[in-house]
Amino acid sequence: MSISGTSSVLILISIVFASIAPSSAGNKVTDTKIRQLCSKTSNLMVCYKLLKSDHRTANVDAKGLAEISVDLAYNKANKVHSQLNSFAKAVQVSHLRNIYNLCTKNYEDAIHDLEVAKKNLKSGAYKNMPIQVKDAFEEIKSCENVLNGATSTDDADIKKKNQDVKFLVSIVKVTADNLNKNTMFIALLLAFAIPSSLGHRDDSDKENDLRDLCSQVKKSKECLDIIKSEFRRFEDTDCKGVAGPVIDLAREKAEEIRDMLNGLHKDSRDDKLKDKYISCSKNYNDASRDLDLAKRYFDSNDYQHIPVQVDEIEQELKNCKREFNKDAFDPAHIRNRSKEFRVYVDLVKVAIDRLLKKNDRN
Repeated sequence: MSISGTSSVLILISIVFASIAPSSAGNKVTDTKIRQLCSKTSNLMVCYKLLKSDHRTANVDAKGLAEISVDLAYNKANKVHSQLNSFAKAVQVSHLRNIYNLCTKNYEDAIHDLEVAKKNLKSGAYKNMPIQVKDAFEEIKSCENVLNGATSTDDADIKKKNQDVKFLVSIVKVTADNLNKNTMFIALLLAFAIPSSLGHRDDSDKENDLRDLCSQVKKSKECLDIIKSEFRRFEDTDCKGVAGPVIDLAREKAEEIRDMLNGLHKDSRDDKLKDKYISCSKNYNDASRDLDLAKRYFDSNDYQHIPVQVDEIEQELKNCKREFNKDAFDPAHIRNRSKEFRVYVDLVKVAIDRLLKKNDRN
């Protein structure tokens, strides 16, 4: 590469970082930015006052703001959980006692989800946070549905307290999305702009190719999120250049969910849940093996055999989904994990279908 070319890249890097400095994770978040983020919640001023009530907000970056929001939701959820326990023991009305017990379980799971979100935040695994935040929100929403179905008088005013926690979790979602947006913005700018200066194919073309791929997947937005987070894997976006990395990503996701299920099986004290977890773990283990075989066929150019493996993967996914049907107790949100993996499977299916059609034309 020429000296002038190198200089151009260095100048480009400087421009990129200068342009993102005001909103990057390591720079102070202004009051204006906090108000802007809070405008995405159902009540701007309440959100703003809650965040500003923490002294750390005076000098905080995007990551710190996310930490504050998680702490606010986590602390409030723990207080409500303790109150629910107390109400369940003290109340004389059996109907209310059952409601409090159900909500107590929801809060136990929501608190666990927020704890995992805190760990991901601390470790820098920001892209995993939305999953836990969504799960926590669903638990609070489940409690809300139970409370709304109550016919007895709610003397404990737990509906209002539940709404407060729900609102705090919505703030966590906004700050987590903001943190992910900042870090993703940096990665994409570098991925899209710098490689083209080094003589590789223009990344804007690559991005368009991958968008076209995801447009054929049922959940296009989720597909794009996967592609963007792993953009550097796609050195080429022709049919073969896409199919290989896509199979790898699906296999890694299957193994991640399998390992999670094994951990749940080990830690659970509920025999019925343990049976479900180990059954689903076997399904995902078999799916991982199918993807491993699909990759071998891919590497040997035996593409015509891969759809058979995809069909078997889909069957494994259906088998696990039956274990956690719509009405089944699902504290670890396995249904949500199955929906996530479904996107990866669909992505593999589309990528292989495109590859086979190209081969047929040749």
